[in-house]
Amino acid sequence: MPIRELVNISDTEREQPIMLTGGAAMLGAFFILDDPIFNGLAISLIFGIFVSTVLTLVVIPTLYYAAYRRKYEPAS
Repeated sequence: MPIRELVNISDTEREQPIMLTGGAAMLGAFFILDDPIFNGLAISLIFGIFVSTVLTLVVIPTLYYAAYRRKYEPAS
């Protein structure tokens, strides 16, 4: 199989568990937004989880594809 299809398949396989885990953690952090003491912690936790989810689902597969596309492409 071409490397592009393999990266797409692996990304779609991992998408649901990563989104559910990140969503549950962000939902838990939303409950401490009301507390003025933990407000900064909640904001940094929410954005940190969001950024790590985007990196895991978009940036890492793109970099992997860019790094290995020439090595694993079938000969034309």
